[in-house]
Amino acid sequence: MLGNTETAIIDFLKKNGPSSSKKIFDQINTTVSYATIKRILVSLAKANFLSVYGLAKATRYAISPV
Repeated sequence: MLGNTETAIIDFLKKNGPSSSKKIFDQINTTVSYATIKRILVSLAKANFLSVYGLAKATRYAISPV
């Protein structure tokens, strides 16, 4: 079961397409820290909810096609 922050991230990416972690953090309405957003993104990617493109500062997250 996904929490509120995870759901907000997925909804944001469905509406806006591939985005950086910073853009996601800035745009979703949440009280969690940037580091927490990054941890959630990694866990969503490991669970195949998200695809990851690029490296380092160029990393973008998108809804997984699977």
